[in-house]
Amino acid sequence: MGMRCLSTRELNALRVALDKRHVSIDDVAGLDYGRLIRVPGLGRKSIANIRAWLAEQGRSLSNDRGEQAGEPEEEEVRNIQRAITYLHEHGYTVLPPAG
Repeated sequence: MGMRCLSTRELNALRVALDKRHVSIDDVAGLDYGRLIRVPGLGRKSIANIRAWLAEQGRSLSNDRGEQAGEPEEEEVRNIQRAITYLHEHGYTVLPPAG
């Protein structure tokens, strides 16, 4: 079996999230689960594929300890993303949490 590849959808979502035309393995490894789960177009299966792809190359997500305790539920994350989109559509600016 050959090396795992990221799908076009996953790559495009990462490009948008990182605001880069070309995404390197270092760029992806610099992300953490919390950031990835908020990327539109990436769900748990896509993130699992990204983790597996990184692992095949001897890398992992930043601060990755497997499934994290306290991760927001996927539905909660989607609801928050919809709220942010709604606010953007109505002229509001939503800033990421400080940290």
